[in-house]
Amino acid sequence: MSKIKTNAERSVSVEDLTGREFGFLTVTGYSHSESKIGTFWNVRCVCGTEKTISRNRLTQGNDTSCGCKKGGDNRIDYTGQVFGRLTVIDNGKSGTKRECECDCGEVVSVRIEDLTEGRTKSCGCLNRETASEHGTKYGKHNASGGGRDYNWHVTAHGERIHLRSGYEVIFANHLIAQGTEFEYEPQQFVLAPDLRYTPDFYLPTVDEWREVKGYVSDTARRKLNLFRQQTDNKIQMITTKDLKPMIPGGVCYRTFLARWREAYGIE
Repeated sequence: MSKIKTNAERSVSVEDLTGREFGFLTVTGYSHSESKIGTFWNVRCVCGTEKTISRNRLTQGNDTSCGCKKGGDNRIDYTGQVFGRLTVIDNGKSGTKRECECDCGEVVSVRIEDLTEGRTKSCGCLNRETASEHGTKYGKHNASGGGRDYNWHVTAHGERIHLRSGYEVIFANHLIAQGTEFEYEPQQFVLAPDLRYTPDFYLPTVDEWREVKGYVSDTARRKLNLFRQQTDNKIQMITTKDLKPMIPGGVCYRTFLARWREAYGIE
């Protein structure tokens, strides 16, 4: 955080937006502050027009041009940007929210300001993991409630197994169809004093593990590498490329998700 002088010439800590781009606008410098609104910034539009806009309107995507681009798609495209565990996968139709995929595979809609301000860093799985000093629970009831509002689950040997994402549902059903025995999150490993890891699937017949990720973050890669280095266990990362041929009917994941919502009456 850089120090910027307010109107009263009192130095306060505020984020310096100078040089950042918001749609067709580039911030050229700090302007002033207002007690009820916050900081205002001088910006230059691609058309050359200069004006002053509040920080809130910039970061929330309300103003992305001087007005010359109105009528077109002048909203900021955050597609592909990563915020904590969330990756923006769809810019969406809403001017205030973006569709994001969490590292765990969950797809959620998040307000832009919550992403850019760092208030939302996951689908909620991060809070669940840090809520207990012991980390996640183990076994088939570990994610009871199943993937937030999506009720992710499979049935094996007459028992319902609650999972954390649609990607895990696809992989688990593939294992069931192949007649492959598996255990879901049966064990947690302490990789470092502040780092715990619970692999997704254990395959007892081959004594190997499988980790299922829709998006592989740096944190996930670090855990996987440490797991391999510190244990004698074999583990394979299953990604969307591997999962694609496993989706029933050969449809894409978005279609699979829509059909799941319809089947279980999920809005």
